[in-house]
Amino acid sequence: MAEPKAAGPRRPLVRAGALATALALAALTAGCGGSSTDSAQASGGNRSAEMGKADSLLMPFLVRPKTIALTEPLKKLPTGKVLTFLECSADPCKSLGRSMGEAAQALGMRYEPIQAGATPESFQAAAQQAVDERPAAVLMAGLDSSLIKPQLVQMKAKGIVTVDFSTADKPSTFDAFFLSRKAWYDVGAAEAAYAIKKSGGKAHVLFVNMSLFTLSRGMKAGLQETVKNDCAACSFKTIDTLQSDVGTQIPTKVVSALQQEPSINWVVFMAGYQSLGVPEALKAAGLSDGVKIVVQAPSANNYADLKSNVQTAAADVDLSLNAYYAVDAAARLVTGQKAPDLSNLQMHYLITGEDVTFDPKSEFFHPIPDYKEQFHKIWGLK
Repeated sequence: MAEPKAAGPRRPLVRAGALATALALAALTAGCGGSSTDSAQASGGNRSAEMGKADSLLMPFLVRPKTIALTEPLKKLPTGKVLTFLECSADPCKSLGRSMGEAAQALGMRYEPIQAGATPESFQAAAQQAVDERPAAVLMAGLDSSLIKPQLVQMKAKGIVTVDFSTADKPSTFDAFFLSRKAWYDVGAAEAAYAIKKSGGKAHVLFVNMSLFTLSRGMKAGLQETVKNDCAACSFKTIDTLQSDVGTQIPTKVVSALQQEPSINWVVFMAGYQSLGVPEALKAAGLSDGVKIVVQAPSANNYADLKSNVQTAAADVDLSLNAYYAVDAAARLVTGQKAPDLSNLQMHYLITGEDVTFDPKSEFFHPIPDYKEQFHKIWGLK
């Protein structure tokens, strides 16, 4: 095709060049057995395929179970056995600790938590204290085995049962294990799918990480790979944070990231408590319009923000239910009963403000409302 002769002002010439390029691309497509109409249909088909993939990733996180994932009764109560939890200083650990104590008490166990702080040194000190005190079982959350390798060797030598969840470790590292890397990958993939679906395939995601907790590796991979592989017009960026940044540096870091990349329209937090102060900071910076916030493991303030539509959604893990599973595993193991392999059990469910039908100041979302009664029944308690 001959190039059009220059005529008229500069602006129409630019348009003519763009048209020529479009025609050339159409001709190339036709040469490959397609047409401009086929190309448009293909684009629509790709978008449809993206939405279909997002739906399939989301579905398991929208359907809530009616029963706990246990059927075999506890054959012997662990009455008098000591259960220790290495309780980190983060809010989710505190919530887990309260429910672990409740479940242990119901089983007749002695619950003795050890404050584990938030640094490798404090984790090691807490683990060593547990070794020295020699309880029947030690429970951990998000604690990577590499941080307490010598103590784990000593626990094994002393016959101390170990139960952990939410790390990048292999399940075989501990006597019982929940929320594996695969489970966390699926959580990240579902959050990405939600953003892709709600944005019509135009999700530009900022992931606010806290890599101190190795559970974030799976979650980050699920988010990043789903955005990259399943959405042609989407993008992904991440920033890392520390526990000391919560309510102080994180709001500033998020605002700075959005100012540097105005295309970001979704902010996903590794943990709900990280978002403290972020909605207010975004509003003060004039950035709250068009930015959706999604969190994992919402805290009380997140529930309130969901209810008032300040935040969009949450991948909610029922920490109390999680704690009951962990205590059940410990109870079975310390009484000589085998614990079921629930390492890949899905414990997250996607919720929005419509699901916050309870008082956020004192209650949490429970996908299985009567889970305590179900555990008590399988434990043989009245």
